[in-house]
Amino acid sequence: MFKAGQTPGPKFWEYTAFDTITQFPVVVRARKHFQGQAFFVVNSRQELQRYKTSNYYAMELINIKDEFRVFVCMGKVFEINKKIKDPTRRDTINPIIRNYENGWIMRRGGWGEVPHGIRHAAISAATATGLDFGAADVYVDTQGRVGVFEINSAPGLVQRKVDKLAVKILKKFKLISEAYTLPV
Repeated sequence: MFKAGQTPGPKFWEYTAFDTITQFPVVVRARKHFQGQAFFVVNSRQELQRYKTSNYYAMELINIKDEFRVFVCMGKVFEINKKIKDPTRRDTINPIIRNYENGWIMRRGGWGEVPHGIRHAAISAATATGLDFGAADVYVDTQGRVGVFEINSAPGLVQRKVDKLAVKILKKFKLISEAYTLPV
């Protein structure tokens, strides 16, 4: 779907095409997942066979330099978070997979400038999927190329986060004052 919108990203394979994969390792992911879980690094065709059901898909392994979650609403970016290694954790179960379980967290601000192409890739992914609201998981690889892993239609929307995002959206579209803050 992203290709039609000219949004770069890793190569994906449906379970029916697993036999065509020739380059390993690949990352296998559960089709229905949440909170960065259900990632598996697969190193061989034999290992891949255990995931050959409609519940999984595979994607090429990307050598990530940086990863961002970019929130988009109605074609506008209103928040960018960067995935960073949690400074309070020293353990890493799997250094290839950047999720909470492996000691990675999202950080809002304080990490420098947004690399060129991040905003455009997120907006392009939202447009390609037809979403008015979503959060794109965007990466910069070790060669400096920008791409999109996925776009989330309900990215971690606990009540407090929903309230904060709603205020940001309303401010972005100038429907409320920049001075407005959420009641405590």
